[in-house]
Amino acid sequence: MVKTKTVDENNFFDIKPLKDWGLIVFPLSMSGLNNKQSIDPIINWLEFFGDKKAGEPKIGINFIYCDFLYLNSNEPSINLKEKFTHQMVSHVNGLKNAIYKKRKIFQIQHAAHFQTWGNLYLEVEGDFNSHLDKIEKLYREDNQFRDYIKEDSKFYKKILTKTQLAFFIEEHLMTYLILSKRVKLRNEYVQGREKWILLAYPGIPPKALIYLLQKNPLKFFYENPFIGLYNLLNKKFYDYNNIDLNSWDYK
Repeated sequence: MVKTKTVDENNFFDIKPLKDWGLIVFPLSMSGLNNKQSIDPIINWLEFFGDKKAGEPKIGINFIYCDFLYLNSNEPSINLKEKFTHQMVSHVNGLKNAIYKKRKIFQIQHAAHFQTWGNLYLEVEGDFNSHLDKIEKLYREDNQFRDYIKEDSKFYKKILTKTQLAFFIEEHLMTYLILSKRVKLRNEYVQGREKWILLAYPGIPPKALIYLLQKNPLKFFYENPFIGLYNLLNKKFYDYNNIDLNSWDYK
């Protein structure tokens, strides 16, 4: 069932300091590595979390480079491989160097873990392809889900081609699995002890993703208290349980 209304619907707030073992997940868009998710802003965000949100020294950071997701494209795979390999290696090395330079601040160096989208397929609980089939079926049969994807395409200024649709559906499914704790996120420091997973991204969440988490078609039991997105730009947490999609307009 989709959520019922609550008193705080469509009102978004900052989060309290994070306690107990947990992971902050940074999904890194390949198109954003040289601008909104370049080294400097990421380091600023890490310092913000360390200064304002680390209630206990039990937090790991997982950076996920979304390379394979971008194979939902008509561009030749050899071109994407060459471009993404260069981008990721340069970005990882830059981040590691920046974190090391600030080692007095980021004292636990092995709390940062780097992985690619392709790694995630093998860490999914159950069969990723089976999950994907079910979400694709949902798109074919659920008018609301289709309408929200169309609305998202307009908001994000994307043309809803076949490849763009595949991009959206796979992106939403993997995010759904991560927030539902159905993906094993490896982190040398946390070592599987996470009680919470906080998704952190500089931007507004898409309506279709919110709808997917609210509808919960795979019938997961949500153990994670952070079913939503922490917007790194306005420092607010978008709690998907408290969003009325009929009235919310991406603000």
